[in-house]
Amino acid sequence: MQKQIVRPVIILFTVQFLVMIGFGIVIPILPFLFTGLGGGALSLGIFMAAYSIMQFFFAPFWGRLPEE
Repeated sequence: MQKQIVRPVIILFTVQFLVMIGFGIVIPILPFLFTGLGGGALSLGIFMAAYSIMQFFFAPFWGRLPEE
């Protein structure tokens, strides 16, 4: 029983780690990319906040999904 739980958790942690590495690589260069494309500070702030807002609203859905 314990081994059945540990394997999916390790997979989830690995995937989450890789996603966070991706964000860590992109976030420092994002302002340069945004200004190069003609975006301003406000649009960059809205773009960055959109991820957090969507994560806040959809986290309960993704948390409930495995329970079904």
